[in-house]
Amino acid sequence: MPSCEHVHRALAESRVVLANEDSKYIRVSNVVNRIMIASVTVALFYYAHTPYCLPVYVVALSPLMWLCRNCGSATSATRLTAEAIVVGFAMCWVITGYVQPAVPPWGAILHGAGCLIFSLQIAGLALLIRQSRSWHIVNAAPIIAFTAMILEMGQAQLGLTWATTNSSLAIATTPIAQWSGILTPFGLSGVLYYINFLWLPDYSRVSYRRWSSSLLAISLTSMLWFGGMLIESTVVVQPLPFTAAMVQPHLHQPHRAAPWQPWEVLHPLTLASLEHDGPVDLIVWPESSLVDTTYSSLATAVDTIDDYKSPPARLTLADFRSDLLPQYRTNCLLGVAMLDLGTVTKHGLKVPEQQRYNCGCLMSSSAEIDCHEKLILVPMKEGLPRWLQNDTMRRWILPFFELTAPCVIGRDFHLLSFKDASGKTRTIAPVVCYESWHPWLPQFHQEVPLDAIVYMMYDGDFVDHPELIQRQLLSVRLRAIETRTWNLVCSTWRGTAIIDPRGRIVKELPPVAGVLRTDEL
Repeated sequence: MPSCEHVHRALAESRVVLANEDSKYIRVSNVVNRIMIASVTVALFYYAHTPYCLPVYVVALSPLMWLCRNCGSATSATRLTAEAIVVGFAMCWVITGYVQPAVPPWGAILHGAGCLIFSLQIAGLALLIRQSRSWHIVNAAPIIAFTAMILEMGQAQLGLTWATTNSSLAIATTPIAQWSGILTPFGLSGVLYYINFLWLPDYSRVSYRRWSSSLLAISLTSMLWFGGMLIESTVVVQPLPFTAAMVQPHLHQPHRAAPWQPWEVLHPLTLASLEHDGPVDLIVWPESSLVDTTYSSLATAVDTIDDYKSPPARLTLADFRSDLLPQYRTNCLLGVAMLDLGTVTKHGLKVPEQQRYNCGCLMSSSAEIDCHEKLILVPMKEGLPRWLQNDTMRRWILPFFELTAPCVIGRDFHLLSFKDASGKTRTIAPVVCYESWHPWLPQFHQEVPLDAIVYMMYDGDFVDHPELIQRQLLSVRLRAIETRTWNLVCSTWRGTAIIDPRGRIVKELPPVAGVLRTDEL
């Protein structure tokens, strides 16, 4: 028979084995729980954005609090950072699939770089949440939310992924968006972060106190929702004081070598609309509607104009003035790249060089031309941010991605004016495509009353990704709320729309060639 000592030793060994098994089971269970929570975060973030636009953004980031404070809170800072980077990368990746088609050669690298920047923001928040584990959530949430807002503002200045991932876009279809005009998009983002970080009950507290943060989140969400409805009900919508026709050619350029002659579709559509439905005060063509034009070519006066001349195979702004304007006999706002002689610094020396500005040019019915030069460019594809302007980028990095960044940042901003059919002067703020994402631009902060904000878009690179133009329309809806002004959108492929001062889409063209007129509302 075994001795008592042997029995005790066997029991001790069995306890150790069981303890190891339990520990292994707990570790596996903890990993599974963390994966599930991370997956829920990514899914909520995905469905909060287009094309779904579900109103779940007020809870989309709340699982991060549970992941970093309660679930396996003993996780090291290094492991938590790695987890947060993976989660943030996945969040950004699933809603920014449009990046790679826009830059086909090595597009995945640029896509990954943008997602990495976004994930670093999530990692910073995760570390801050972990650091505040000993605090009550009600006390920790405002500090975390304020930090998140600052990080988002910093990301906006980098100009990579913020434009289509910022928090305010995710609630643009809800009454909460009405607060954007009071709090600004960044302030609204801060409030949304704050609510997100309040939902988690604080299980370190007893009784009802553990639910105090959740009740506060419910109260704040309800206040924002019903308060937004009240704000919207107080907005008095005056009719648009002039008539406009936005022409959508429904074209895209399948590859860079393909000829791009959108005027061959735009011109017949415009003529047909004017002949069938009558004249308007303003015709709008989208971004990149004409061939690059030099400023110097516009200095030549037009002595004789040949009416009803067919558009040439190469249509510049000067050609439009001489050939098409006499047929339209009204004001025209056109998207066109303008060329001007400037100076650049190379090897420490200033040398003359022709510079390309992406513009929206207003041509009056009397052939006078005034141009707005785009103030902020699509990073890498259209131009380089100021912090990346150097010879190394242009000589080595851009050619690697088969990019040229051909444009330069516009020199200044001014409003454009024209006279309507009654002879009254109308004032508009022109916006060229990518500018619509940036609420701090001067177009959206004018002391002079505006009759409308007019957008010239190009979405021909995103035919298979309609979620991008949908998200851009969400951005325009926020700009309408912030400025309480009519917003008119003219796009190349789809998304041409009329948006009222409440941020509602009054009318939108489907993805077909057509003309959207404000006098048909």
